[in-house]
Amino acid sequence: PGRLGPKVSVVVDGGGGLPMDSVTADVRLAATRSNAGARWIVTVAGEDGGERAVTTAGDDEARDIAIAALRMVAEKGREAHTRDLNQRQLASLAAWCFTSFVAALPNNGRTGQISIEGVAREGPKSGAKAPIGIFDVVGGHALGIGLPFGSVPAGTLADLAGKALAMGASEIRFAPGRTLLFLGLATPALPALREEAVRLGFLTDAADPRARIAACPGMPACASGRIATRELAEAVASGSADLFDGSFILHVSGCAKGCAHPGPAALAVVGGENGAGLVVDGTAKALPAGYRPRYDAARGIGRVAALIGRARHPGETVAACLARLGAAGIAEAYRQE
Repeated sequence: PGRLGPKVSVVVDGGGGLPMDSVTADVRLAATRSNAGARWIVTVAGEDGGERAVTTAGDDEARDIAIAALRMVAEKGREAHTRDLNQRQLASLAAWCFTSFVAALPNNGRTGQISIEGVAREGPKSGAKAPIGIFDVVGGHALGIGLPFGSVPAGTLADLAGKALAMGASEIRFAPGRTLLFLGLATPALPALREEAVRLGFLTDAADPRARIAACPGMPACASGRIATRELAEAVASGSADLFDGSFILHVSGCAKGCAHPGPAALAVVGGENGAGLVVDGTAKALPAGYRPRYDAARGIGRVAALIGRARHPGETVAACLARLGAAGIAEAYRQE
């Protein structure tokens, strides 16, 4: 374990009611069912923000494959991830899986528990909605509450936790999408706790625009930040709410590292030496298509929202409209005074 970097991650998704598709993983084991019974689809992260399929296997084989992939990463150093593995390495991993499995087969020729899928690429995941709202779970209900942009002051969180315990919550769990699940509440307490969360500034509606914005702490919290990301994100969420139809993520990054959303985003506002740059359909590391003064970036996004409002076809999503307009037209709107 000490040979792996601190941000190398493994996701094991048992296929429950709250999927983990939106959680970034170096290695993902996703449960599925087939004629042969329960199986695991094993994928690894790709350099484009998507995932690459390795194999479908039974319990023991899936575990061994995951460990083998992590060992390959460890050999590359503590800064490495599975996205750094090349096609040859992944092909050798798949071949190793098959060879090891065949060698372990008994002579009676029983049916195997592994199938080699090769290393076909999958596109980036669209990103499931965060589990915000009331959900049926074993034994009752759960209330999912989101943290705005992934964090809140400790005192605010303690206040909400205290209210939840006073209302009868038995457990608070971390969930995908930077959310919390409150368990054990009686049905009448669910709306009461949700109202309390609204008062404290949490996300209680999956359609809240803030749920579709990925923002790092930015300045002054982060030494690398060049823009006040949280202030900008709040201003955009309140001033351009119609922009967020659920079809895309707006990434607001204090610098080009892009910690809050490492993969590509339809729109990204990135702090830099030249101001607040707008990246269209790319990561925070990409060259911005246009710039605006740091303090005025929210108005620039407002100009983009106005363009979308005029240009959208009936039934067209914002993401589709952005793709149709192209980077040049979007950047021109962003720079407009």
